[in-house]
Amino acid sequence: MRFINIHKNFIIFGAGYLGETCCMFLKSNNRNILFFVDNDSSKWGKEFKGVSIKQPIDIKKTNPNDTIIIIASAQYEREIEDQLMYTGIYLKYQCIRWKDFGMMEIKPYYVQEDKSIHDDYPDTNGCGEILYDFQIFSMQNNGGISRYFAELIKRVAKNSNVDFFEGYNKNNNTLIREKNIFNRYYKKNLNNISLYKEILNCSLLHSFVGNRKYKVYHPTYYRDYGLENSKACIITVHDMIYELYNLDQRTILEKKNMIYKSDGIIVVSENTKSDLINLYNINEDKIQVIYEANSLSTVVTEPRIIKEPYILYVGNRDGYKNMETLLYAFARSRYKKDLSLVFFSGGELTQNEKHLLVHLKVEKRVKYMSGNDDILANLYKYAEVFVYPSLYEGFGLPVLEAMHYGTPVIVSDKASLPEVAGDAAVYFNPISVDELEECINSTYSVSVVYNTFPWPKATEEQRERIKQAGILQEKKFSWDKCADEHIKFYQKFY
Repeated sequence: MRFINIHKNFIIFGAGYLGETCCMFLKSNNRNILFFVDNDSSKWGKEFKGVSIKQPIDIKKTNPNDTIIIIASAQYEREIEDQLMYTGIYLKYQCIRWKDFGMMEIKPYYVQEDKSIHDDYPDTNGCGEILYDFQIFSMQNNGGISRYFAELIKRVAKNSNVDFFEGYNKNNNTLIREKNIFNRYYKKNLNNISLYKEILNCSLLHSFVGNRKYKVYHPTYYRDYGLENSKACIITVHDMIYELYNLDQRTILEKKNMIYKSDGIIVVSENTKSDLINLYNINEDKIQVIYEANSLSTVVTEPRIIKEPYILYVGNRDGYKNMETLLYAFARSRYKKDLSLVFFSGGELTQNEKHLLVHLKVEKRVKYMSGNDDILANLYKYAEVFVYPSLYEGFGLPVLEAMHYGTPVIVSDKASLPEVAGDAAVYFNPISVDELEECINSTYSVSVVYNTFPWPKATEEQRERIKQAGILQEKKFSWDKCADEHIKFYQKFY
């Protein structure tokens, strides 16, 4: 670790995700980054994290006695080393791989966990079946994708030889291993490990895999860690939201790389399959549609949390979630004085949302809540109606969650939502405030049942039909079926 104190300047070779990780590490330790180097000439002259990206020849303009080169590209590190050797840079400068550099700061944790890996998983040089990695569990504490993989992995492991590297994570889903050996020091050394978690997890993943050979490697997200230990690489594409709405460019590039690199692609709806083909011209034979399922089955025994009748919405509210249409429709509903509108999860109401509520004169009728599955289940069970106005969804799990509790569902008629809701929902055009307003009015008028006086028998029967249709629709989707279809798809590549 002595050279860190001697050398002042650093050049990072690689302007991708690993380059960013190294940049964050160096900046947090007050180190000076001269520039990034990348073989992609289209990046030259641009800036990455405020540091310019230059061509490799610019390295020769720096002082080798005061500069370290970090090779921050797990996939191409050998090719980069060969290039630096050929140009004489490798011998003139001190060059080090990104993972070796990071290991100097977290060596105590790496040594301990690396030993645990080899104690628990002796390397037999044999051939396993399926490998899953840590990616999404490290990224999400809660979330639909991590829940999908948690449900999938523990079922696939019942019928197949599965290796699952969880890595350091704070995910709340119940995972395969009863005790995650990589988290035993996490809370005690949270500050240190959090800073280097990505570097540590990636390095430990390579140690975990060792010389094992797998039939299938199924990464849990889109980052390429350069693993070449499997006969086939399978990825799951959950939606095409990033591409269609031009969101995070790094994720788009990483995802595109894995889409073309993978041997097979699982998608969670026919709509996502269609979007994937249209956007990336993927051969249809490479793609398999496998539906997700509902995981929320908490039995509600507590009294209702929200005392008055309410409309429920669950999830994020940004952009394509189309929240403004719901707010305008609610403000125009004839029942707005009888109902509240409850947002669950997705963060506190923003200032723009609060201003809109004041403008629409419904600020006293809109509530925000967050919490665990017990709270969410209670909200579903006692809601008069669940509304999902999204312009785009890869699947739409909240729709099935609401149906599980017999809640009438009003849902957008776009993207994958008709596949999920089937004939058990009321549909509307998500760009039409008038249609959503009418759906709220009509659905609420047959849904609400007050205890203070009896309603006509026909209304109660209609409510029960809505409830039963949703319950039957939700049961069409099963995690056991999902896992079985994954195994069948994997076996195509054995």
